[in-house]
Amino acid sequence: MFVLDSQYTSRELLDFLESSGEPVLDNDAAREWAKVRRLNLACAPKPGERIISASEMHLDQVKAICSPSIRQAIELCKDKAAMRRALQPLYPDYTFEAHAASELAAIDAQAIPYPVVLKPVTGFFSLGIYTIFDASEWEAALADIALHSSEWEAGYNETVVNDSAFLVESYIEGDEFALDAYYDAAGEPALLNIFAHEFAGREDTSDRLYYCSKRVMDDQFARMDAFLRDVNAILGFRDMPVHVEVRVTADGRVIPIEFNPLRFAGLCNTDLSWFAWGHKTYECFLHDTRPDWPQVLAGKEGMAYAMIILQKPGFDASRPFTFDYEAACASLSHVLDLRILDYATQGAFCFIFAEVPEERWDDELAPLLHSTLDEFIKQ
Repeated sequence: MFVLDSQYTSRELLDFLESSGEPVLDNDAAREWAKVRRLNLACAPKPGERIISASEMHLDQVKAICSPSIRQAIELCKDKAAMRRALQPLYPDYTFEAHAASELAAIDAQAIPYPVVLKPVTGFFSLGIYTIFDASEWEAALADIALHSSEWEAGYNETVVNDSAFLVESYIEGDEFALDAYYDAAGEPALLNIFAHEFAGREDTSDRLYYCSKRVMDDQFARMDAFLRDVNAILGFRDMPVHVEVRVTADGRVIPIEFNPLRFAGLCNTDLSWFAWGHKTYECFLHDTRPDWPQVLAGKEGMAYAMIILQKPGFDASRPFTFDYEAACASLSHVLDLRILDYATQGAFCFIFAEVPEERWDDELAPLLHSTLDEFIKQ
């Protein structure tokens, strides 16, 4: 069973749901799409039927109809502090503290063991995440939370983003990756894609650029597969899709940042697997299949498949503006898909999927990664 939402639904996903006849949970978003697409609406999954969601907007509805084990897994994943405590046997040297939002101002900024990351215990889309290196940055982060928390509350329900509690945790030095994977009925992982997450600098926490490539898969697959097995020896997830964000330290250790339950990369960005590798991750999960990676990666040498999310911190979408999408795509030699978004409700101008020769990274992807986007905006 698939759970749709009102945030963003791709043509690729709707095509799959229409052609496969996969059950779609009956909710407001599904009923709207059913006006223009032939969707198989259902009120609840059949016994043993797998459930996957496009986002976390309807997790409360899902928890009311899913199995107790899936409900417990959702609740654990959505509480970052509880997940840290559960996995502490694997990471005894990793420090973290949970605080109510009202307690943050009372923390002695001079006593914090910098660098740290401050983020909501329940969160999404890098909202409210701050990498902090000294006391002045701590104070600036608290001021920013006070300024923007009402915007987060307006854009997402409290199941998705909840700024009533925050986690202060160790900053992890290393390369960041995101994994789309699922656990089968026996708890075995099926790794469906590895996204490398690129940043403009050390303090950048944005979602501007992710990519996958044969080089990334060859370098990271065995390490990430072992990580998924190790954590599930504690978590015990079954028949469960997850989008997991991790960092890999200089000595090759994989440390989780967060587990996102019952979904793959949000806002249908899991479709990068379709553009890059030719498989739909949600179809793999629902039909209990996994890619034949040696065959999938054959002939993909030297290519990167990028997902570019163009958003601008502090942008006022309430004022009239235009965005030059053609100019934003102009530096890319092969745009696979351009998805134009409503900034006011979806928090970004667009998603761009592109195929880029790795040797042209500095010419094609680096300019967009470091851009302020001012050259594309008229307001």
